[in-house]
Amino acid sequence: MTRIPIGLACILIMAKAYSVEGSIALPDSARVFSVGEKIVLNGVPMHMRGFRSSESVDDLLAWFSRELGSPLVENHLGKTTVLGKAVGHRYLSVQLERDANGVRGVVAESDFEAAAEMRLLRQEQLDRWLFGLPSGSAVRSDMVSADRGRRAWHAVFENTVDAQINSERTQALMAAEGFVLENESSAADMPDGPSWRSGQGRTLYFKGADKEAIVTISRDTQRKTTIVINTVSTLGRLP
Repeated sequence: MTRIPIGLACILIMAKAYSVEGSIALPDSARVFSVGEKIVLNGVPMHMRGFRSSESVDDLLAWFSRELGSPLVENHLGKTTVLGKAVGHRYLSVQLERDANGVRGVVAESDFEAAAEMRLLRQEQLDRWLFGLPSGSAVRSDMVSADRGRRAWHAVFENTVDAQINSERTQALMAAEGFVLENESSAADMPDGPSWRSGQGRTLYFKGADKEAIVTISRDTQRKTTIVINTVSTLGRLP
């Protein structure tokens, strides 16, 4: 199988995600802010928009209920109310939360048909990391996003191997993607916490051509190691 660099994989995944266009209308009172132009969360392309409104949650719920039409699923999670509706191969959702400045909302449209189309590409990208990390590693989450000319990849892996070995394996993987290690902070340099007190914490800083990355490796008292990878690149370059 031809090896696809992680950056190219991100670009190809995002290209497929561009088919997801936001179709949820917003009320006149909405003041829109960016939460990421395009996002692929755990393999599912999403189009998201954030907004603020001075209207009440009840008024906004009534407005979106009329706009989306029935049937709707309504859930309450603490102070947050979520409306959801399946439309063909897409799922529309509205999240509303009251705060001191009014109401903060997020509308999202997910495309499960596009997720099926990009499954193999995403899996190839993740399998390459799982092959390079210690045996027994697992993916907990991954997200590709594009916003304002920048592309990002965020992934979380877990295993039961110590932080030093994970650090060595991660550095080799990042080097293969064109990243150069610039700095590494160990447990002694980091804030207090179970992972750092045990000497099992690492933060690695990488640079590349128009790209950068931060990798955080931590180990808890249950001997579970978490590797969090964040890469960012400018548009037109590989993340």
